[in-house]
Amino acid sequence: MKKRSSRKTAPAARKKAVKSAEREATEKPTGRTELRKSSQGGPAIVGIGASAGGLEAFMRLLSNLAPDTGLAYVVVQHLPREHDSLLPELLGRSTTIPVVQAGDGMRIEADHAYVIPPDTTMTVIDGSLHLVRRPQGRGVHLPVDAFLSSLAEVHARARSQ
Repeated sequence: MKKRSSRKTAPAARKKAVKSAEREATEKPTGRTELRKSSQGGPAIVGIGASAGGLEAFMRLLSNLAPDTGLAYVVVQHLPREHDSLLPELLGRSTTIPVVQAGDGMRIEADHAYVIPPDTTMTVIDGSLHLVRRPQGRGVHLPVDAFLSSLAEVHARARSQ
């Protein structure tokens, strides 16, 4: 059986793709998109994590955010158990969006940043932040991993529905 050549259709397909790309490049942005909404109806959540030395990176990131992205930002930092955190105040000085220390059961809102309190593990469930006190003992505490894992579970559940 003789194979049909795709030479005739390939240039037409390329021409169509180029026209589509040109059209998209010249269209004006329409603002917030559906990608900025979570499957739960609330804002999409951006999880940001770092070690105790991540302050400068957090500040640089938040200082470059537009105030109306429609996204919610959750900042999780590895801190020693006894460390008091000034992170909400410090980050609040570098951005125009509200920066607050997370509270248990706090509903996540768009265009806000939430910071993990000291000595806690934070997760997200149904568009709310949930905090549990860090267990006593010398075990490894991985708050960034715990938060990002919970965020991934939320997205996985949403995709399977």
